Amino acid sequence: MASFGGNSSFGTVPTTASSSSSWTDVNLASATMTDTQGNGSARDPGIYTSTGSTLSTESTVVLNGGVHGRMGNGAIDGLFFTVELSDFDRTKHYGVAVRATWSNTLTGTWELYLGCGNAAVPVADAGVYLSTQLDSSAAVGGHDYGTLPNTNQSVTDARYLGGVIYYRSDRQDGSCGQNANSDRTDRGGQNRTVDPGTAMSSDDQFLLVGFGNQNTTDTQTLTGLKVQYQLLAHHGQD
Repeated sequence: MASFGGNSSFGTVPTTASSSSSWTDVNLASATMTDTQGNGSARDPGIYTSTGSTLSTESTVVLNGGVHGRMGNGAIDGLFFTVELSDFDRTKHYGVAVRATWSNTLTGTWELYLGCGNAAVPVADAGVYLSTQLDSSAAVGGHDYGTLPNTNQSVTDARYLGGVIYYRSDRQDGSCGQNANSDRTDRGGQNRTVDPGTAMSSDDQFLLVGFGNQNTTDTQTLTGLKVQYQLLAHHGQD
């Protein structure tokens, strides 16, 4: 399996502008976890299964197939981890690049979400995301929080998801990304999503890593999950 780093399989990303950041690992162990139903009430049991799971900068996540829930249909429903982007500045940063890799294919249609929003607990219409399915035929997609992904192109046995959450001056400005197979010879493109209706009230932004269960009853284990992000600034901006 490929690893991240200065010469990772994603390539070296130049950070010429002083206010752009280097790639930063996401540690799911220190993230805020939300595992709730669409009405906001906690699940018991939830999608997340602690037995067998290990959360870190490289994570193993056991997903309970007996519980259904996805990002959309007007409600936030699923398993979500969020990390605050403490250095985000909406006067400098036009986007947040995010990328993930993992080690195996799941059965049934589980979904992986990567996004940015205005709160530690995701709120409908207050953030945007990109997504990929995690089964053998994996469609890439995305939308704003609380809306099911519009899926676009598919690849077989995806191992990568990467893209950018864009920003206007007052809110997220859609997402665009792609998924890819293990050697990146097969890539699926995502159409740019819409911007959300809820404006930002501050610089507070929270990176999201989430999971949804579209239609399976199989409990599955995703291994080798690594996620990184990078803040993007206009060239030469201080």
